[in-house]
Amino acid sequence: MLFPLVAALAPGLATGMRPDVQRGGVHASIASAARLLSDASGAQESRRALQVVSGIVETIMAETNNATEHMSDDDAALFRSVIDLVETSIYASMDSAHVADKQALSAGAAAVEQCNAKIAARQSPNGDLGKLHQSVKDDQSELDRLKGVVDDETSNNASAWDTFDSHMQMISESPGCPAFPSKTMPTLDVYFEKSDYVVWFTTQSKAYTDAKVLWTTADAALTAAVEDYNVQKAIRDTQYCDWKNELEAACEAFEKCFTEKSDEFNKQLVPRVQSDMESRIENFKAGETIVHLIKFLLADVKDHEVPPIVTSRYELDFPTLPPKAECDLGVLASSMWVPVVDCGSGQYCLRIVTGTGGANDGHLTVVVEGSEVQTLVDGSAIFGKGDVVVAGDTCYDKPIREVRVKNPGNNAWTGTIEYSSDEGSSFQPMYCIGGCNSVGPADKIVVDGNTDGHNQADLECLSGKTCRLMPQASGPHCLRIVTGTSSANDGHLRVLVDGSEFLDGHKIFGKGDVVVAGGTCLQEPIQEVSVQNPGTNAWTGSVEYSSDAGLSFRPMYCVGGCNSFGPAGKIVVDGNTDGHDQADLECLSGKTCRLKAIRTFPSPAVIKNVHSKRRLFAQSGKSGESGVGAMRDGPIHADQKWSIEPVGDGLYKVQNVHSNRRLYAQVNKNGETGVGAVSTGDFFEDQKWYIEDVGGGRNVFRNVHNARRLFAQDDKDGTQSFNGERGVGAMNSGTVWADQKWFVEAA
Repeated sequence: MLFPLVAALAPGLATGMRPDVQRGGVHASIASAARLLSDASGAQESRRALQVVSGIVETIMAETNNATEHMSDDDAALFRSVIDLVETSIYASMDSAHVADKQALSAGAAAVEQCNAKIAARQSPNGDLGKLHQSVKDDQSELDRLKGVVDDETSNNASAWDTFDSHMQMISESPGCPAFPSKTMPTLDVYFEKSDYVVWFTTQSKAYTDAKVLWTTADAALTAAVEDYNVQKAIRDTQYCDWKNELEAACEAFEKCFTEKSDEFNKQLVPRVQSDMESRIENFKAGETIVHLIKFLLADVKDHEVPPIVTSRYELDFPTLPPKAECDLGVLASSMWVPVVDCGSGQYCLRIVTGTGGANDGHLTVVVEGSEVQTLVDGSAIFGKGDVVVAGDTCYDKPIREVRVKNPGNNAWTGTIEYSSDEGSSFQPMYCIGGCNSVGPADKIVVDGNTDGHNQADLECLSGKTCRLMPQASGPHCLRIVTGTSSANDGHLRVLVDGSEFLDGHKIFGKGDVVVAGGTCLQEPIQEVSVQNPGTNAWTGSVEYSSDAGLSFRPMYCVGGCNSFGPAGKIVVDGNTDGHDQADLECLSGKTCRLKAIRTFPSPAVIKNVHSKRRLFAQSGKSGESGVGAMRDGPIHADQKWSIEPVGDGLYKVQNVHSNRRLYAQVNKNGETGVGAVSTGDFFEDQKWYIEDVGGGRNVFRNVHNARRLFAQDDKDGTQSFNGERGVGAMNSGTVWADQKWFVEAA
């Protein structure tokens, strides 16, 4: 109950909905009113209780005429307790509900705005879609330039050909070669003295060769220009089609986000809050009426008429949802794309083929989810060994998000499920991400309505489950979970990714087994991975995350349920506690433990100011503000190397590797004062930092305790003080200047 305040105000007194004052007396009636209000739970019960209490008070007024004549001090005290219940307990509960509804309205409107903000950010110059758009525009600009070169060379080639052709047409006729004379000296002397043909040939041959070289040079230049243009066009077309696919998918996701959040706000939240608000207002009116009438009975007020009740305390302003942001698909049809890009159709293809091994034949249901959900195979047919279930020319204009398979019978099917994003030129196995015994490639998968086909493939979809498969490396955000190789590392593991079950925990993973293959990649960042062991056979291994399409992996961090906050480079997950000695990071007793991808930094790292190029240091043998500064010149000394360690809740400890001093920024100070480092004592709040990524590898170090931002000025006061303690401090107000931004580089 919400109001267990006066359960014993009047022990032994009977309670009733409208008590007979002649039988129970004023005291019993008041006690009944107090008890009703005390036991009220929730808005509806409070309203009914207030209505009944109002009736009780009115009955007392009607039957006693002058309540004070029948009222003892105890009665008066009980009456005042009723006032207190109304004004404190009832109203306090209503106040809390009012605040919660106000916050819910704000959160609902903010959720809609977040849909707008996300698509706007993605389309901005710094967003992923904006960068892709700019890249395609750059490709188009280069293509336009090369088109100009082709046009120039085409003109040059035509001009050179005209010149060459004109030259050929202007060549004079050959004078011919005279017949060979009789073989006498006089005739031969004349014959060999001069040849008009030789003179003509020598002259015309050189002129012809020179004219031809001009044209062949121009023709070669044109050929090279056309080749360069065609190469650039292929680059432009590929980039454009990739951008087009991303943009269309983003607009589709935005449309879904905005519609769902708007409907949740308008069709669910607003009607519910409106009803709750009206109930609170009615309850408030009833409460104020009761309080006034009781005060009249107590002679605290002279007039029994209730004054106008101001209900603004419980009135809510319902926010207006923002207009729908624009997801601009019009840019795809811009006149700047010359020539128009043909992305073709059916770029994304699916291929499913039955295996040829023993007992590979069986039933299979196939559902494809792309821009719409489509059932390709209904499961009624039995596919024989080697049969094509879905031909490789089953292609779609938009990427396939997910394929769902199931066996509706007990005749296991085994085969391959593959995906192509290049119009079927090449295929890669899809990845099972839900329902299977592990997360991995479906280059061979068994799908069965019961479990007797379990020995046909390592990847299993059994017991009639619907298993979900996605294209390999469909995005840059990847998950990898691998079982350890030490003794007793094998065990059960249940895995959920952003609330979606990847593994149900039924299977025991052996030592070294891959639980989730590193090629399990998603378009959107993974917000949270949950792990749990439903059995008592402890599992130990690593849980890692990649944001660069699997080029590099880093441990995820346990942020809830574990024995401590820390990296899951090695974590034990157990249904009881006997596996506690297998790893320092423990998730025991069947708990569901939450892991997140925490931003990490090189260790050791150099913290270098973007503006001044000064490197932060903390000298050994000193403490407080002394010995903390930044250097621009000279080598990187040991006291310029730092460890940046996450400590939970998105916060970091910044500790010098050489001196072990922890960086701090004290509250109620500004500028160069109150910034220092200590190596001893407690780890206070002013030693914890947010490190905000502001793009381009730049970071802002903001103290969690006081919001002061670390800076290192360039040439403090014109003193050429690029090295030392001067000009290093922290600010908590004003613009985030360039000297408050830092690179974090591997030492």
